[in-house]
Amino acid sequence: GGGTGAIDSSSGMAQAVVEARGPPPPQQQQQQHGSAKRAHVVLRVARAQLSRNFRALGGTMAPYVLVEWRPADGSGCESSTSRPHKKGHMSPVWNYECLHWTPVDSARASAVHFSVFVQGPASWAKGRPTLCGAAAATVGELLGGGAKG
Repeated sequence: GGGTGAIDSSSGMAQAVVEARGPPPPQQQQQQHGSAKRAHVVLRVARAQLSRNFRALGGTMAPYVLVEWRPADGSGCESSTSRPHKKGHMSPVWNYECLHWTPVDSARASAVHFSVFVQGPASWAKGRPTLCGAAAATVGELLGGGAKG
């Protein structure tokens, strides 16, 4: 099964459109990892809408998204990052897909955290990128068609 949903950040500064597919039916692609069966979940972060310009001196932003998977079984966190959308400014489009192997029985309870960042002269001076907005949802919420962060 799959679903598409909009996720609003708690700060109201970013909104992302996300699509999740999986885990697949038991007869399809599963791998055995130790004693737990695992299936894949494909997450596509399509785009975001930022509510303000985070560049200190104005100009065009090149936002990127950090996706963090936090399995419900506490087996550790995985993260991946999209490429920056050059000149994406306040409406970046990534169509970024990431694949995660997760235990079948706890896949829907696993959490996914999204953070939108922009890097520029002000953030280089601080030594870290500027956070534009963040949100979180469970895989079950994403498969169900939407969530609020």
